[in-house]
Amino acid sequence: MILMINTMKIRLILSFVLLIYSLVCQADGGKDSYIFRKVDYQQGLSNSAVLCLFQDNTGLMWFGTYDGVNCYDGRSMEVFRSDFSAPKALSNNVIHSIQQADNNCLWISTHLGINRLSQDSRQVVGYYDFTDDYYLHSNSKGNTWVVSHGGIFYYNTSYKRFVQIKNLKVPVEDMDKRAFVTDDGVLWIFTQQTGELLQVSQDAFDCDTLSIHSTVSSTNFHATSGKRTKPMSLQPICCPFALRSPVPVL
Repeated sequence: MILMINTMKIRLILSFVLLIYSLVCQADGGKDSYIFRKVDYQQGLSNSAVLCLFQDNTGLMWFGTYDGVNCYDGRSMEVFRSDFSAPKALSNNVIHSIQQADNNCLWISTHLGINRLSQDSRQVVGYYDFTDDYYLHSNSKGNTWVVSHGGIFYYNTSYKRFVQIKNLKVPVEDMDKRAFVTDDGVLWIFTQQTGELLQVSQDAFDCDTLSIHSTVSSTNFHATSGKRTKPMSLQPICCPFALRSPVPVL
């Protein structure tokens, strides 16, 4: 009798375990499966030191290294390097960041300034030089801002140049982690010393004039009340020479 009861218990336990296992297998079967593959020099990667990576709007993967930019489509690698003998090449091979630009282009932040790379022609179509430390931020639409020691700039897509926001400067330490651009083009900045949260917005990025109208709102990020200060509207200004070398390559 006791042996029969023990046998029934074992059968019940085994049935319960099999039921749980089948449910887990069904749940796993409904999930997406992922396959990880190594990408290195065997796939054509120009350098093993990858400083940044980015996936563009078409799904291509871009890797910034100490030896140029690599574009990977899952099968082959295309490498872009600095070449003084070739026109419209990268200005430098040390790549700090890759981000989306407007008009099917990419922003390539190199050790010697910002390059605007066309995804269609596979050539650099613009060179922009910031002599001091700078950080470029953009969203998937290509709305672009630059935060530097010299100030804050936005990219005017009509004039193809960066335009400075007058009387607005912030510390740039760790600004690669302390700033981002939202889907509607607003630049959010978390300042380091003051604890302020700044939101800088622009009427449009394709203005047909260099006279701009920007709005800045400030919030004390560490305040318990979370009360926002009154937004400050900056007066329209004209910045025809906002950047030292903003002339694009035609």
